[in-house]
Amino acid sequence: MKNALSLAVKILDDSVAWQTHNFADLVVPKGDDRVKLCAGCYSIAIEFQASILTLLKNNQFALCFASQRLIFEALIRGLWLQYSADEKELEAFINGRGQNKLKFMTTAISAALGGDVLGLDELRIRIEGYLHDFTHTGIHHVSRRYTDQTLGPNYSVHDMCRIVHLTYQMGMQAAMQLFLVCGRNDLREQALERLVEYGKAYAELRSRHPELTGRIP
Repeated sequence: MKNALSLAVKILDDSVAWQTHNFADLVVPKGDDRVKLCAGCYSIAIEFQASILTLLKNNQFALCFASQRLIFEALIRGLWLQYSADEKELEAFINGRGQNKLKFMTTAISAALGGDVLGLDELRIRIEGYLHDFTHTGIHHVSRRYTDQTLGPNYSVHDMCRIVHLTYQMGMQAAMQLFLVCGRNDLREQALERLVEYGKAYAELRSRHPELTGRIP
């Protein structure tokens, strides 16, 4: 790994380790289907985060890109169940007929929270836009698998650091919500502080590594 990517992965690694340590004694409240279901969604998002980290450490990059939609959907589903789904929608989800449209869910979450305070619509547009290609083997993904000389991973440092960045943000958001539904506001506040510090660290990383500026693709 090049230096900038190594630093970004180290930050994600530290975050996953911190989360794992604090999840050890976490207790999900019993008797509330809504809480249990959204907690399950957040748990899935957090496991995706750890899985992506493992892939990054082993230089297995293709699924890291494809998994951005998976971790986003787990986070959005959890937020929708927690804040937006009415009793009929909750019952439909329990019976396997849940809402599947990301735009519907992000819009409903924003309405419940009084605005898009989490930046979900911008992230959804990215997920359903260029990152859709990475999930579904489109041209942006396929074109990064070859050069004139080689066939295999050919992602730029910017590409990979951007994926680490998205993974960190979504994983920590899921952790914050899981702490919240489990009544651990102390840990949620710590997670928020870490997210703020991460934003500063990532901005500094970008300032020291010009190759990280710009956007995928």
